[in-house]
Amino acid sequence: MFHLTDLEVVDALTLAHKRGVDVKVILDRKSLENTKFNKAFEMLNKSEVPVRASGQAFTITHEKSVRLNNSWVIS
Repeated sequence: MFHLTDLEVVDALTLAHKRGVDVKVILDRKSLENTKFNKAFEMLNKSEVPVRASGQAFTITHEKSVRLNNSWVIS
């Protein structure tokens, strides 16, 4: 995710994780340098949702994907 700033999305990811859904989040490394954008990272981490920054080779990425019932949805 490039910039995850919508707290409703963060809440939905957290609730899904608490329901047992396998949720993993990778956030844009470069955007996490800005405190405006790292709130989602902090909230997910506090809720024990697996979240990490993108790798050094992909500091800016805009790819989004969701895996539902063993099928990938990529936009």
